[in-house]
Amino acid sequence: MFLYPALYSAGVFAGMDDRTFGIFVGGTIHEVAQVVAVGGAYGKEASDAAVIVKMTRVIMIAPMLILLGMYLSYVARKSGAAGGGVKLVIPWFAVYFVGMAGVNSLLTQYSASHAGDAVSALIQSAVENINIIDTFLLTMAMTALGMGTRFAKFKGLGLAPLYTAGAMFAWLLIGGYFITTWVVATF
Repeated sequence: MFLYPALYSAGVFAGMDDRTFGIFVGGTIHEVAQVVAVGGAYGKEASDAAVIVKMTRVIMIAPMLILLGMYLSYVARKSGAAGGGVKLVIPWFAVYFVGMAGVNSLLTQYSASHAGDAVSALIQSAVENINIIDTFLLTMAMTALGMGTRFAKFKGLGLAPLYTAGAMFAWLLIGGYFITTWVVATF
């Protein structure tokens, strides 16, 4: 979250404009809040691209988990597992996320097309209040995660997790750069 903006400002990501940098950020940073922070540091175009790419990744979790569940169930049935296979689990959080994204889009579109009427004002006020509550809850969740970190747990694991994290970071930074610039140049 802190290194990407420093590298971009220093010109390390040669050939990337703000939109391409936003696509890179949305495609390689894990947390939604970090994507919003990094993309937002470079203006609306970078922010919009980063958030759209990240939300697309989030939305794709639901079908991926469903397909994976179906595949595992098929493999278990085919191998003759007891009980006839693995129970298919629906990722309800992802289904609810997609549903709420649809509700938000419909309400925002209604509000934009009926600007000035009482219902539109009520919708805008409700969305603003929900965004304030959402920001507060996200801040509390991130704080709780940070407060729950115990460095003593890391001590017994050795350096293997750091090597793995370093390899993943290098892949996301270098591989993500080349894949993003290729995709943007090609499409």
